[in-house]
Amino acid sequence: MPWLFAAAVVLSVGCLATYGYINEECKKVSEEIEKCKQELATEEKNYLREKARWDGKLSPENFERTLRDHGLLMVFPTASQIVRIGADGRMIPKQPSEARAKRVLVPRASSTSREPPHS
Repeated sequence: MPWLFAAAVVLSVGCLATYGYINEECKKVSEEIEKCKQELATEEKNYLREKARWDGKLSPENFERTLRDHGLLMVFPTASQIVRIGADGRMIPKQPSEARAKRVLVPRASSTSREPPHS
């Protein structure tokens, strides 16, 4: 009977030691997860801040002011100046600028021929 009692004590001590080890490892993993969650929250805040800053720079008013600050005079195109081209490379028909685009984009025969400069 004493060997049965000794075996029970050894088994109990082994289970307690295993439980203690597993508990400590779980605490370490839990702390690491919390640390990662905090880093993620910080990075999400940084992302939102930078996205708002970038979106602010791209607003039409700020964009135009930046162009003026750099000495560039640019304006957005009017509807008659926009040419839409499909995936096949052809102009989408019946748009306001189709006739103008054909005049501008299609090279003229006289302008494509190369003549030597007159001396």
